[in-house]
Amino acid sequence: MKSSPHRPRLSWASEDLAGYEERLAALHEEKRGLYERMVLGEMGAAAFRQGRDEVDAAILQSQASRDALKTRLARMDAALDATGAAHFAATKASEAGKLTRPLAEMLIEKVFVYPGKRVEILWKHAGFAGGMRKNEEGVDDAG
Repeated sequence: MKSSPHRPRLSWASEDLAGYEERLAALHEEKRGLYERMVLGEMGAAAFRQGRDEVDAAILQSQASRDALKTRLARMDAALDATGAAHFAATKASEAGKLTRPLAEMLIEKVFVYPGKRVEILWKHAGFAGGMRKNEEGVDDAG
């Protein structure tokens, strides 16, 4: 998982993923132990199959939980990347005092133009418009 100045490191996620990996390793070891006990004659084939099926079900459940966490983390990671990029673009636009077309496309969701030279801007990221309430022509935005 990436770490940057724009994002907090999600240490809980690393711990959770490590927990799933440890659980999966333990389950695979348990399954190998069942096989060894069957080969050594310490358990019958029917008991082995029953134990194996129970362990396989636990493995599938743990893998599904781990994969769901990975998917969730990937979504969070993408959202943090998008937020970080938008924050950077908003900072640059604020510093420059104007929006270039690429920055506008990144930051503005929609622009509504009404009679009387009234313009309403729907920003993709709340908070950006705080310093952009009025431009030099006195046109208000709705943030």
